[in-house]
Amino acid sequence: MPYQEMTIQTDPAQQEILQGYLYTFPIGGLVVEDPADRLEAKEHAPEWVVVDDDVLGDLTEPVRIRMYVENTEAEKTVQAVKDYLGTHPEQGQLLSVREVDEESWAENWKQFFKPIPVGRHLLIKPSWEETQEQGRIVIEIDPGMAFGTGTHETTRLCLEALEQIPLNGMRVADIGCGSGILSIAAALLGASLVQATDIDPVSLRQTQENAEANGVRDRIHPMHTSLLNGVEAPVNVLVSNILAEILIDMIPDMKEVLAEQAFIIFSGVITEKKEAVKKTLANHGYRLLQEKTDGGWVLLVAERIA
Repeated sequence: MPYQEMTIQTDPAQQEILQGYLYTFPIGGLVVEDPADRLEAKEHAPEWVVVDDDVLGDLTEPVRIRMYVENTEAEKTVQAVKDYLGTHPEQGQLLSVREVDEESWAENWKQFFKPIPVGRHLLIKPSWEETQEQGRIVIEIDPGMAFGTGTHETTRLCLEALEQIPLNGMRVADIGCGSGILSIAAALLGASLVQATDIDPVSLRQTQENAEANGVRDRIHPMHTSLLNGVEAPVNVLVSNILAEILIDMIPDMKEVLAEQAFIIFSGVITEKKEAVKKTLANHGYRLLQEKTDGGWVLLVAERIA
C-alpha cells in the first residue's frame, strides 16, 4: 500500500509536543530519528550486543520525525500539518513530502531495534534478534506497523510500573494496546487475563501474533473497540499509554470497569499536560502513588480510593 511520508525537522525540546499533535491524525506510523536515542541504545545495550559506530550514523544531526499517512488521508493531513507548523514554527519545519511503499519504511528502522533490558526483570527482544540473556523475562516483539517496541520513553515507563505491581492472578486492561507489548508483559508477570483494546485492526493483529509468539495468547483478549467500550469488570490494573486528552476523557468512566481496589498506570502524557490529568484523577476518586518523568514524558500511577 502506498503512503505519503512527511519528514519534519524539530528541536529535541519540542519533539514531544509535536509528536502529541501528530498522533491526533489517523497515521500509519511515526518514526523519530533522534541521534540521542541511538547513542542511548548503544550505551544501554546488553554486553553481548555490539553496535558499530557506523550504524549509529551522524550524532550531530537534528531530530527528524517521519510521519506516514495513507494516500486517501494524505492531502488534508499534509495541509493540516503545514498550517499547524505555520502557526507554531518553533516546533518544527516540514522538509519534504514523498510517496513510499509500506515495505520500504516498515523494514528500514529494524537495524536500530536491538535487545534492551527494561526495569529489574524484563528484556525486550525483537523477533529477528537472538539473545543470551539469563535471569530476565524475555518479551519477543515484532511491532510491524503498530506502536510499541519498548524503546520509547512512555513504553519503558509503563513496563517499569507494571513490574512493581503484584500481578499474579490479576485482571488487566491495556487500553490502546498497539503492538501488545504491555499486555504481554502483564501476562508474563502473572496476570490471569488481559483485555487489550485498540481502534486499529493492525494493532490488534500484531497484538495477537506477538501474544502467540510469547506463549500467552490464551490470557490476552484483543478487542476492536474504543477505550473502555466492551471491557468487562472487574479490572484490577488499567494501563494506558495514549494522549493526555484521551486519558482525561476516559477517567470519568473507569469506575464502571475497575475493581474496588485497583491500580491505574498512565503514560503518553507530556509534562505540560500532567497537571490536568492529575487534577482529573483526584476529582474522580484516585490517589496518586507515583510520578516519574523521562525525556519529557510523564508516568502517573494511581489507586482507586472511592
